[in-house]
Amino acid sequence: VFAQALKIPPRQIIAFFNDRPVLMLWSLVTMLVIVPAAAVGIILLLKPPPAVAVGLAILAACPPAPLMLKGVGKLGRGDAGFVASLHLSVSMLAFITVPFCLYLISMPIGFQVEVDLASMAWIIGRTILIPIGLGLGVGHFFPKFADTMGAKLDRAGTAGVVIVLLIAMAAWIPRLLDMTLYSYLVIAV
Repeated sequence: VFAQALKIPPRQIIAFFNDRPVLMLWSLVTMLVIVPAAAVGIILLLKPPPAVAVGLAILAACPPAPLMLKGVGKLGRGDAGFVASLHLSVSMLAFITVPFCLYLISMPIGFQVEVDLASMAWIIGRTILIPIGLGLGVGHFFPKFADTMGAKLDRAGTAGVVIVLLIAMAAWIPRLLDMTLYSYLVIAV
């Protein structure tokens, strides 16, 4: 995330709030209302096992993954500044939206939820807020460093993520093999 933020001018983050407020508002409504509502609909309609239902509820209620910023430039014509603005907005709102959304989703699904705000703050801070903030600052004050080292840091970060994912998958392989084919189909929907 730090490497991607190196390429974004800080003024571009603010510009989306000033120049395209409807786009920002619609994006926030989509992420914070429509996606969780769709997840509840899928869970109620398809009735997956409880562990899968709770997992989908958590995914729908939480802010987007930090790696979305990396994919925006490679997967289409997305704007990294817009995605960074959206990430920062959703991350700052998460202290209200995640507990509230999980509470609302838990009612029809029938699970109890408790959110540790301190743990959530630490996770959001170290995975989204700090890397984006540092990347924006370094890119602004040290543009030569950003130009020369950005791609190298990006490759190193990608390698690190791949290694962590492989280790996590190896640790979770028994659990993943216990899931039914129907559970995987529900997740794919």
